[in-house]
Amino acid sequence: MDGSKISCAVELRPRAELGVTEWSALSGRHHFSFASYQRPDRLEWGALRALHHYELKVGEARAPTFHAGFEILTLVEGGRLIRLGTHEAREPLCPGSAELVSTGRGAELGVKALGDEAARYIEIWIRSAPPARRSRRQCRSTVIRDLGRPIASNSPGQAGCLTWQSEAEVYLARMGAGEQADRAIVEGNFAYLAVLAGEIAGNGVVATAQDALAISGPGLLSLRARTHSELLLIRTAN
Repeated sequence: MDGSKISCAVELRPRAELGVTEWSALSGRHHFSFASYQRPDRLEWGALRALHHYELKVGEARAPTFHAGFEILTLVEGGRLIRLGTHEAREPLCPGSAELVSTGRGAELGVKALGDEAARYIEIWIRSAPPARRSRRQCRSTVIRDLGRPIASNSPGQAGCLTWQSEAEVYLARMGAGEQADRAIVEGNFAYLAVLAGEIAGNGVVATAQDALAISGPGLLSLRARTHSELLLIRTAN
C-alpha cells in the first residue's frame, strides 16, 4: 500500500502533556519518557526514542555520559554549543548548525554552552538497529530549511545533508500562511511533527507552537500552515 489514497492517522500531542526538566543549569521539554517524566504510552514513536528542547545556561556544561545504540542529531537554535566527551570538538556549533553523532556500541557525550548567551538546542534520538560498531560525528554549519530537502537522511543521493545509518529522515522548514504540503507516509513508517512556531493543521488536526503531531501510516499527510510557521518533521521506520 503506497499511502496515496487515504489519510494517515494524526494524534495531537499538546505542549501541556510534554515532560519538563528544570535543573540548576539546564531546562528542557521532552516529548517522550525521560528522567522524572515517565509515561508508558510515550516511550517512542517508530524508531524515534527522544525529542528534547533544551536551554543550557551560559558557561555551564552537561558532563559526558555513556550512550550506545543511538544516533543523535543536535540542532542549535541560539547561543554556541560545543561537544564534550568521545567526540570533543575544537569548534563550537553556532545557531543554524547541526551535528549528527552515531554512538555505535558506546560513546561518552556531553556539551557546554560558550559565549555570553544561553545555548538553545534540539536533540533528536533515533534508535539504531543493529548498533554500528564504531561511533562517528558529522557536522553542517548551515542546515537546510525545506520540506523537500532533509537535514539528515539514510537515502542515497541526498546531497548536502547528514547521513543516518538508521532508516530516518529529518526536515526543518518554514511555511507561509495558507501554504500547503502533502507527504505520503508508507506502511510501517511513522512521522512526528513538532511545531516550533505558528499554527499548523495536519489532516485537519490543529497544532500550535510547542505542540506536536504523532503520525502513523499508511496514508497521506496534508499539512496546511494557518499562520507563518516553523516545523520540525521526523520520519522513521519501526
